Amino acid sequence: MGQGDDGSPGLGPMVVEDKKEKEPFKPIRKSAFMNYKKCPKKFWFSYFIHGEDYWNYNESTSKNEAAAKGDIFHAEVDGFYGQIDYELLYELTNTTKVIKYMRDKFSYSDTYDTEKTEMDEWFDWYCETEAKRFFFFKEKYPKSEFLEFFPPKETEWQVTMKDDIDRTGHIDRIDYLPNEKAYAIVEYKTGKSYDPKRPNNLSSLRAECGFYAIICNEMKLLDHPVHYWILYNPRLKIYHVERFPAATMRAVNNAYKGLVQKVKEAGDFPRKITPLCMWCDYRRECFHGLPGEPKKYIIPRTLGKTDDTERQED
Repeated sequence: MGQGDDGSPGLGPMVVEDKKEKEPFKPIRKSAFMNYKKCPKKFWFSYFIHGEDYWNYNESTSKNEAAAKGDIFHAEVDGFYGQIDYELLYELTNTTKVIKYMRDKFSYSDTYDTEKTEMDEWFDWYCETEAKRFFFFKEKYPKSEFLEFFPPKETEWQVTMKDDIDRTGHIDRIDYLPNEKAYAIVEYKTGKSYDPKRPNNLSSLRAECGFYAIICNEMKLLDHPVHYWILYNPRLKIYHVERFPAATMRAVNNAYKGLVQKVKEAGDFPRKITPLCMWCDYRRECFHGLPGEPKKYIIPRTLGKTDDTERQED
C-alpha cells in the first residue's frame, strides 16, 4: 500500500486496465478473396473502408442489365430442384418430355412461342444439359441409386472454415460423382468472360471453386472429399467438368495465408490498373482519394475499353 500526498496511507498510482477487446476480423468471403487476387486495393476498400456494406454482396445488382440477368438466372435455378418430383421424372422415357417437364419449372417470357428472349434460351440450354445428365444416371444406375445420385447434394450452401481469419462462402450447388466417389463444386456463371478455354479465366475459375473445396475438405462437411468442379455458363452454352489440380489448391492456400498476414499487419494493398477499373465501385475513391482528402491521382488515359458483359461477378 502506498502513501497519499499528505503522508497518510494511500493506494498509490491507480492503473486502469483497458478491458475493451479488439474487434475481431471479419471472415473473408470467397468474392473478397477473388477481389484481392484481381486487385488488392479493391479488397482493401470493401473490407476496411466500406465494411458496413461488406455483407451486402448478394443483393440484387440491377445497376446493369447483364448483372441483373445473372441474378435472375441464379434465383430461378435455386428454386428449380425443389420443384422436381424425382419419382415422376424417373418414369419419363422420352427426351422431349424430360426437357419439357424440366422447362416448365422455369419462367417463360410472354413472347416465348414467337420470339425467345436471351433468358429463354439460357433456360432451354440448362434443361437440355440436365436432361443429358438425367439419362446418364438413369441408364447407368438402378432406380434407388438414381434417386440418390441425380439430385444435388446441396444448393445455395453457406460454408465457413475456422482459421486465423475465418474463410466463408456461398456455394451454388454440390453434386456427387459416383464413378469418382467424390463431390464437385458447381458454379453458375453468366458472364461472357467466364470461358475455360481462356487460360487466365480457367485459372480464376479453378481458384474460386478451390476456395470452396478447401473449406469442405478441411471441415469434413461431406462424407466424401471434394475433388472436382463443374461450370455451367448458359450464355456461352458451356458445361465444363474438371478435377482440381494439386497446384491450384496449394496456390489458393498460400494466397489466402498471404492475405491474412496483410490484413493483420495492415499491410500494403496496391491497386492493379486494368480496363475493368472504369467499372469498379471504388474507382472515384481510388483515383481521387477518400472524401475530404485532396485528390491523389488522376485517371490514366490508357485504360482502354472492355465489353460490358465481361465485368460480371456472377
